[in-house]
Amino acid sequence: VLDCRAERDPAAGRLVSEDQLAWAVDRIARSDATFVLVVSSVHVTDHADRYAPDDVTGRWQGFPAQREALLAAASSRPGVVFVTGDMHYGGIQWVSPAGALGADQVELAVGPAGAQPWAVSAWLAAHGGVPDQYEALVDTWSVTLLELVPAGVDEGPALRVRYLDDAGRLLVARSFPA
Repeated sequence: VLDCRAERDPAAGRLVSEDQLAWAVDRIARSDATFVLVVSSVHVTDHADRYAPDDVTGRWQGFPAQREALLAAASSRPGVVFVTGDMHYGGIQWVSPAGALGADQVELAVGPAGAQPWAVSAWLAAHGGVPDQYEALVDTWSVTLLELVPAGVDEGPALRVRYLDDAGRLLVARSFPA
């Protein structure tokens, strides 16, 4: 779990301290877990110029050197999944567009459970359409359930993600095998 608020310093070009980044990179590299969940309060996805292009200091995209170091670590081993919030929608998205570092890394954007939902699907449709980088978008009140399925159970080992609306109805479901 990364603290992307307390150490943020746009003037110094950092979202997290160098110590925290080094710790995260080391933990990713040394983990022997089937899945490594990297939890960040802000998105890792490169949203290009789709969202607030003049102010990217509220997400990893605004700190390219630190984002690249984190993605290099994540790309060096299988099973790394980013779990993030803050953008007021839920979704399954690829961290970078095809051909870029992070294109094979999935980000599970969670929420909104407690903040006004952002109608991101309609917004993207009005601004050129939904890029292939976004596999599923949930722009209503929702909760995200993650389930780690051990080897020998169902299709395990796997990571299952389900997005449910506030009445408990399934909106999106996806399973990621190890």
